[in-house]
Amino acid sequence: MTRVRPQSTYEPTDAPLGRRLEDYLRWVSRRTGSKHIFIADADGLVIMEMDADPDVVGIASLFVSALNQVASTLSATTHGSICVDLAAGESLHVVQAETGLGLHALGFSVSTPAQREVVDSTRDGLVRVMSPIPDEASLGGRNSEPTESL
Repeated sequence: MTRVRPQSTYEPTDAPLGRRLEDYLRWVSRRTGSKHIFIADADGLVIMEMDADPDVVGIASLFVSALNQVASTLSATTHGSICVDLAAGESLHVVQAETGLGLHALGFSVSTPAQREVVDSTRDGLVRVMSPIPDEASLGGRNSEPTESL
């Protein structure tokens, strides 16, 4: 049996942002094997999630703040990631990126730490999904801040 590898680059559609975020979380799940995923804003507040544990999200919010502080201290472009082993035998990844819609972070937990290539592809996908599309301005921003679960 041939195993199909997930596409290594996320390509968003021209759908409204909420739909693109849903598609992106599904892509991250296929790419990483994670079933617990979320996207947060610069303050660590979740804007979209897929079966994310609230305690893990709380921990990840602290890491988002830490990444912000590191970037500020170093006067660097915000582009960081953190991986922490959790007591439950999983690794929590928090991947941060400056996007067309501001600073955002992706969090996901996996049984084995993700390889750098996978982390980088999820960051690239986050930047792509959080880029405004031309027609969104005409939508009056109604899809700009989804707060739903998959």
